[in-house]
Amino acid sequence: MSGPQPATDEAVFEPAVTENAPPRPRLDFLRFVPVGHRPIATFAFVTILVVLFACSYLVTDEGGEGVLAPSIDTLVLLGGLFRPLTQEGEWWRFLTAPFLHVDLIHLVLNLVALFCAGSILEGLVGRAWFLAIYAVGAVAGS
Repeated sequence: MSGPQPATDEAVFEPAVTENAPPRPRLDFLRFVPVGHRPIATFAFVTILVVLFACSYLVTDEGGEGVLAPSIDTLVLLGGLFRPLTQEGEWWRFLTAPFLHVDLIHLVLNLVALFCAGSILEGLVGRAWFLAIYAVGAVAGS
């Protein structure tokens, strides 16, 4: 035997939430960002990375091996790390290499990580510290 049945089928589909129920928690990552903060530096870096990738793809003479990939020669020409050139004194490559990407997948994954982490970090530590952390991380990652 089964339990008591509702008088109509409509009763089965009524929501069990009352007016006094607490609001459901937000599940988005931006809940850590202070209210009213706009991650301007993060948006600027995202824009710069997209523009540089488009330029590197447009100036390449032949495509690379990935999806929408500039050639390795183009990346080295634009400031990618190449040990012999760096050892000859082109130290500035440590500053330019973090802005170059090998293909579209590399760019998109880095943009997602930058947007998620950068929005939170810039909101927590401020724009100046975010820029300093980004610069140190970029040079150390090179």
